[in-house]
Amino acid sequence: MDNEEVLDLIATEEEQAKPYKTFESQSDLDSYTDKRVAKALETARSKWNDELDTKLKEREDEAKRLASKC
Repeated sequence: MDNEEVLDLIATEEEQAKPYKTFESQSDLDSYTDKRVAKALETARSKWNDELDTKLKEREDEAKRLASKC
């Protein structure tokens, strides 16, 4: 292992040893929080859209089925 690999390994071990994430400033914390919230919202929005598409497809199928009975 060269020195750079050793330093990377030590840094990784130190990061894993920390029980929580620390921030240099309030703006760093705000930025991190904004990114996490935006990702969570995008995930939720995607899930909701998938559910909506499924429900719309089911209703269209039901409408076609009922229309063919008439």
